[in-house]
Amino acid sequence: HTDSATPSPAPTGILRPGDVQRMSAGWGVQHSEFNALQDQDTHFLQIWFKPLFTGIRPSYEHKHFPAADRRGRLVRMASRKGLDGSLSMNADATLWAGLFDGDAETATQALDPQRLAYVHVAQGTVQVNGVPLAAGDGALLEDEDQLTLHHGTGADVLVFDLARR
Repeated sequence: HTDSATPSPAPTGILRPGDVQRMSAGWGVQHSEFNALQDQDTHFLQIWFKPLFTGIRPSYEHKHFPAADRRGRLVRMASRKGLDGSLSMNADATLWAGLFDGDAETATQALDPQRLAYVHVAQGTVQVNGVPLAAGDGALLEDEDQLTLHHGTGADVLVFDLARR
């Protein structure tokens, strides 16, 4: 990727598995993405959150979250205030991620029933509150107070905590 966002010089680099990049365009950023490995396929997700405030100064953050830290548990990757070493973002949302493989790797997380939870399976298969999901599947949880991820097979899972609108 290459961006015109601060800091200067413009951030340029290759994102690898476990990397998270947060870019806030604010009043405008020139941004491009491309596969630097032309002999290999690439797989990534670009996720947009509705901002709390518009017209802010453009900003950029990049962090690596090692697979070992995400193995069998959910790790906070981005949040409003950058809690627990996560990237900060201008949104009323939190992004968690975890890797699950086998019955021993199970995560349970409390949910606020006044908010929404969305689960996206980026790779593999996993059960979400007992419902089997496969790569590319998602589940919206409303009025739930708990999330359980279990019976994963090569599962790379994202969990979004979102405000109801």
